[in-house]
Amino acid sequence: MTRTFKQLFLLCLLIFIYTSCEDLENIGDIDEVAIDAQFALPIINTKLTLDELFEEDDDRQSFLDIAPDGSMTIMFDTKGPEVAFVDVITIPSSIPFNATENGFKVNLQPNNGFDVSEIELKSGTLQFSVSSSMEENVDVTLMIPELTSDGEMFTTNVSLEYTPGSGPMTKSVGPMDVSNYKITLDNGEMTIMYSANSASGSVTLDGASGQANGFGYKTIKGSWTNEIFTLPNEIIPMDIYDNWQSGELTFADPKIRIDVSSNVGFPSAYVFDAVSATNVNNSGSNLSGAVIGMVNELLYPGLTEIGSTETTSIYVDKDNSNIDDFFADQLTELDIALSVQTNPNNPTLEGFITDDASISSDVFVELPVYGKASGFTLINEFDADIADVENIKEAEFTIDIVNGIPVDLDVQLYFKDDQGIILDSLFVDNMQLIESAVVDGNGDVSSTTTNTIIQTVNESRAQIIFNATKKMDIKAVLSTVNDGNTNVRLNANQEMDIQVGARITVQD
Repeated sequence: MTRTFKQLFLLCLLIFIYTSCEDLENIGDIDEVAIDAQFALPIINTKLTLDELFEEDDDRQSFLDIAPDGSMTIMFDTKGPEVAFVDVITIPSSIPFNATENGFKVNLQPNNGFDVSEIELKSGTLQFSVSSSMEENVDVTLMIPELTSDGEMFTTNVSLEYTPGSGPMTKSVGPMDVSNYKITLDNGEMTIMYSANSASGSVTLDGASGQANGFGYKTIKGSWTNEIFTLPNEIIPMDIYDNWQSGELTFADPKIRIDVSSNVGFPSAYVFDAVSATNVNNSGSNLSGAVIGMVNELLYPGLTEIGSTETTSIYVDKDNSNIDDFFADQLTELDIALSVQTNPNNPTLEGFITDDASISSDVFVELPVYGKASGFTLINEFDADIADVENIKEAEFTIDIVNGIPVDLDVQLYFKDDQGIILDSLFVDNMQLIESAVVDGNGDVSSTTTNTIIQTVNESRAQIIFNATKKMDIKAVLSTVNDGNTNVRLNANQEMDIQVGARITVQD
């Protein structure tokens, strides 16, 4: 007898689960199980709230956001594309050079439209080699006027000491650490120069050369021309229709939001190059409207705010696109093509870039749970081995419902064997479990509706169901009021009160 009551009790619960029949906690708590001498009477007394049907799944990118007033938004979020500029703005790590009396020019300008005016180094060394065939001591001062530390120009002294009969004098110095130095450039160039003197006066050296190694920057200042960086496409799966079979579901005010964070200290912009989608029929569609190709300028830190980050929110909504019609197409996947532009309007404006400079983004699809549904049908199969239950003559279910949710709900439960063949169904046709709650002109619930259903499973059906069922399909059809032609507001505070009693006639 124990197994009989357990499986029938499970059957009662399954009637009310249409998205996931594996987590019985979604239905609520069991308040009471009553048994008398002749009948087993499992009684369910529960309140089903909408937020219980949107339980988060760690394997998905979706979650339900509930506002303080109970209004709900289905959110799909993902880490969006990022452009890091450490590989875009580079200076050579190894730079050979000569030194001359008048100054040898070393070009430190990146070859990408960035006009550098200042580099603050975080690493780097310099080494020099000088030679002279003078037959007297020579004192050499090596100078880089654009390389300074605390306002002082970089200089280093080298003494060539003459030894009679030894031939030309040569000496090397370095490597010398120039990390934390600043390079102030003129036309992107740094000047390497020397002055050399002996007892006889100024000297022109036979050779003066060197090398800069490991130059890395903390900050580069300058201006950047309008340059476009195409980002990897962002693919967002939409799992709303995972168990969809037919019907329509329309969201009244869908949005796509991208929060773009930038620590790059000059104007830049984000552009939606294209937004496309795949629907439940595996056909494609494209978002249109002013937002496609629109240059969305980003907030950015100024020259006095190095190290800070600014965030800009960019919206795709019904004011700048056809997003209402786009999402009405039963979308299962979004494909968003994006790009970043530097200095879209003023390529001569000076700004900065740091060694960790990036423009990153978070993408959100916002679907307010406000809209309409027409024949929106979900079906799900699950294992439910209730076979080999003996002695049942008849089962009668009484279902009492008070509906405060503005949705009509039709339900059918199919019993299947281990091959997936349908043996029977609980109802002759899809049963309208309950009519929608009554709504006002704004789509808000104004009053509840009620219904009582009595369903009997006779002995012949019970023998089939309880001796062969290995799997079940639960099918739910949802429609909003006025045959799905009226938008309604679903709220986390709305609930459906459900009471189920089962009277079982068993054979002694």
